[in-house]
Amino acid sequence: MIGFIVDATYRIKDGRAYVCLFGRLKNGESFLTVNYFRPYFFIKEKDLKKALKIENFEYEDVDYVNFGGEKVVKIIVDIPRDVVALRKEFSEERIKSYEADIRFVRRFLIDNDIQGYVEIDGEYEGTDEVDRFYREPELKKAEGKVDLKILSMDIETDPKDRIYSISVVCGDYKKVLIDSNKKLKKAVSCKSEEDLLEKFFLLLQDLDPDVITGWNLIDFDLKVIKKRCKKHEVIFRFGKDNSESRLTIKKGFFESSSMKATGRQVIDALDFVRRSFVKLDDYRLDTAAEHFLKEKKFVEFTDKGNEIKEMFEKNQQKLVDYNLKDSQLVIDILDKSGILNLTIKRSVLTGLLLSEVSGSIASLDSIYLKRLRKRGVVAGSVDYSDREERIKGGFVMEPKPGIYDNILVLDFKSLYPSLMRTFNIDPLSFGKKGIKAPNGAIFSKEEGIMPEIIKELLKVREDYRKKKDELGRYAVKILLNSFFGVMASPACRYYNLDLANGITSFAQFFIKKTAKEIESRGFDVIYSDTDSCF
Repeated sequence: MIGFIVDATYRIKDGRAYVCLFGRLKNGESFLTVNYFRPYFFIKEKDLKKALKIENFEYEDVDYVNFGGEKVVKIIVDIPRDVVALRKEFSEERIKSYEADIRFVRRFLIDNDIQGYVEIDGEYEGTDEVDRFYREPELKKAEGKVDLKILSMDIETDPKDRIYSISVVCGDYKKVLIDSNKKLKKAVSCKSEEDLLEKFFLLLQDLDPDVITGWNLIDFDLKVIKKRCKKHEVIFRFGKDNSESRLTIKKGFFESSSMKATGRQVIDALDFVRRSFVKLDDYRLDTAAEHFLKEKKFVEFTDKGNEIKEMFEKNQQKLVDYNLKDSQLVIDILDKSGILNLTIKRSVLTGLLLSEVSGSIASLDSIYLKRLRKRGVVAGSVDYSDREERIKGGFVMEPKPGIYDNILVLDFKSLYPSLMRTFNIDPLSFGKKGIKAPNGAIFSKEEGIMPEIIKELLKVREDYRKKKDELGRYAVKILLNSFFGVMASPACRYYNLDLANGITSFAQFFIKKTAKEIESRGFDVIYSDTDSCF
């Protein structure tokens, strides 16, 4: 049976680690697979003797080498935290560890070459958590199409955060849970705020969504719900199990708040739209609804807090209609914009979960490590030591001011990915005799991994073009364009300033050469930037 992985986590039982994959099957049923898997990392074979004096551990001889061609051995432990402890001990004794920072579950998915879709083969049974529970099934990479269950929610509160109502839209279910003793249309009346919360969490289990979304969901709605749950001693449970869900609020501009709910993805639609290809004047729900749907919210406020309070006290049906409309708008925006489908395509391309696909470094890591292993090579662990020197940017010509007629703009298609493919610019091929970049960096002539990945992604993009799948093409474009920036980041395990500058130096060389060629044919070049000439 083919399914789509919604969440990946692990559990420890009797000192053994088990990878748990939650998701939705092609037939609409939910699933959970549980597989025993042992964490591991690598050290150089020549460091093994020294390492065994520090600590006893299980190891295995493998036919792998590091980037420098030195043989490595595989260190195997029982649970993920053992990797952290052992790596720390080795580091203190100047023993270098390889791939010791790869998350346990990510390692399992990489080793099994699973990207989004998975084929599950094995016996199963039903449980309280899922329709199908598979114990130690065989898992394989797969392709397919699975319809995920999306739930949109929105809360309305008084100025002091007391919750009046929670609207829920999930498939055909469209209702508002409200703290009221009245009989209202499209509503479930609850006898208190505590009763409202309890009924909401029971409804979540009943509807069993894969994705929970809303507008400013994490920083407002979930933050308030957690606060009110604490007041009433109600378990803040959004996952498939009965455990407390983990909410992390970030206040920095460059960081996003997040929510961990076992078996599900909690996605803030506002954040997804903000990170998308569409730029809006502001990111209020009203603005997004007008842009994507040509619709407005049910009510426009001048003093929202007090007007919501007045609705609750004098016109609860209007509050229900307003609350429900906001949840429906979010579903419609995600559907009309294609942002959710784009996210699913990016998940399949990279092997990352829906909530992770915006991470460019993680995307490259997931793809590159699989190819690296097939070549019998292990990567280093991330080293943040070198952050000072900056990457050299693309060439930008001083423009020639004026008003012009008949301007021709010539633009290179996917310039950086094309250069990487043409000149074999790749972490594995770097420093090996062959092709010399204008900045002096050299790359082997034997095809590297990045050119191989780029070639295959360009083929995928062309297939999407033939199928008229614009979202698929855009997903590939995002991924291709991220590769250069990733390798220029010290947070990436493949970071190499000479390598990254090799790309920009080739780009500068060709854009300047293009400008000269244009001028040699009698035309004026009035402006030139990273990948184009005017």
